[in-house]
Amino acid sequence: MRWDMMNSLRNNHELKGKSKAEIIELLGNPDEGKSKLNFRYYLGMAKHGIDTGSLVIKFDQNDLVSDFYVWHG
Repeated sequence: MRWDMMNSLRNNHELKGKSKAEIIELLGNPDEGKSKLNFRYYLGMAKHGIDTGSLVIKFDQNDLVSDFYVWHG
């Protein structure tokens, strides 16, 4: 379910340029891996096999989203 929500988020919201406060308002506090430069949101099991993943949001020195990607592991 989180995978579907993540795809909708990436397709329907412009994340780049958002502040940390805006990301927390949109997604809540990160599940894991919160640091000054990264937030990580666990996505759970993928729909194929035993793969899991996380949405990683990277911030620049001004605390604005500079990039984001899905980590598979």
